[in-house]
Amino acid sequence: MLNNIIFSANPTELDIETVEKKGAGHPDSMADAVAEELASVINDYFLSKYGVIPRYNADLVSIFGGDVEFDFGRGRVNKKATIDLGGNMPYLDEREIAEIRSIAEQQIYAYLTGILPFNAEDLFQINWRVNCYSAQNAVFFQGNDHQGHSVALAEDTVVAYGFCPYSDLEQLTLDTSQYMNDLSREYPIGSDTKIMSIRHGIRNEIGLIISIGFKALEIQDYEDYSVAKENVRDQIEGFARERIPDDSTLSVTVNAADDAEQQKGYYLFSGSAAEHDKGTSGKGNHLSGVMTPFRYHSFESVFGKNPAFHAGKIYNVLSFLLAQEIAEQVHSRVDTIMVSQIGAPLSCPRAINILTPKKLSDQHRSQVSNLVGNEMQKYFTASEPHPNLMKISEEILRRGNLTQFKIHY
Repeated sequence: MLNNIIFSANPTELDIETVEKKGAGHPDSMADAVAEELASVINDYFLSKYGVIPRYNADLVSIFGGDVEFDFGRGRVNKKATIDLGGNMPYLDEREIAEIRSIAEQQIYAYLTGILPFNAEDLFQINWRVNCYSAQNAVFFQGNDHQGHSVALAEDTVVAYGFCPYSDLEQLTLDTSQYMNDLSREYPIGSDTKIMSIRHGIRNEIGLIISIGFKALEIQDYEDYSVAKENVRDQIEGFARERIPDDSTLSVTVNAADDAEQQKGYYLFSGSAAEHDKGTSGKGNHLSGVMTPFRYHSFESVFGKNPAFHAGKIYNVLSFLLAQEIAEQVHSRVDTIMVSQIGAPLSCPRAINILTPKKLSDQHRSQVSNLVGNEMQKYFTASEPHPNLMKISEEILRRGNLTQFKIHY
């Protein structure tokens, strides 16, 4: 099961590093979160009614912008943006589908209202495009291991990836994003934000290129917008400066496309470009909460996937959990890569590779091997509250919306 413990370069030691993070109101982040909310409803419905989570996926969410008319201090919605909920689940009668749809719409609207300055139903309409499997295809991915025990089988063949801890630039990006959320209590900052962080050169030159959708309804005029933007930029620069080495250079740019002469700025009716733009699940932040092109990564998005059978969701979460446990034991950066095989027991990955930047002692290698074996055995035993679920599935359900997933070290 544990195929390799090998050594790899640390991305924080390269001459350049780039990290990206999209805020909760970015259309892609919004689509990922909506997919998770829909999956949550399906999980709860089947667990409460049937005691199992069947084969399903709710990972095809698309947002299509509508038509809004606004200026400083005023605005209206001429045409609502649409949210298409796509996926598939077992065959149900029309009454059950209507129940799930009603609950899902309520839960999704409640989530979106929490990140918008007004009721989400005033800005969005939801379209239901979740198909049902035909009766003969509504199978549960359940089989037997070599000892004849009933086990969950992988629904797909995927590569999953997890790591621990965050690099300094990744942590700075996450902290700055949270700080911007805090600043929204004082300034008219919308939830649609984006940070592109760059570390370049041996001298540790750090640049933060930030996009913030300001809320036009809370701004008097362009001068008011410009003052708020500069104040926010100054606050972010001070915040970031305290979190980087003294000998590092820092530049912070906010809304670089603005044109003061034409009074062009980035302000929105709702504070989210979803009001007029498009968003798609699977294009937002990775499970780690950031996008990290200089790291290994999985091509499999976890959002809206099935927590009981889909290896893409289960192994990606498990890769991070294993990386955290191993990093705490060996006091080193750790990357974990897992590979599944469709139809094989989820408890028996095709490969588990552990990567560290330093050579481990024989004792540490033995400890890591034992730890991985023990964690796999723990997570792939039956859950006590739901005996038809594995403990790893229960852990995923406990964590709720995985767009809020964080590494702790």
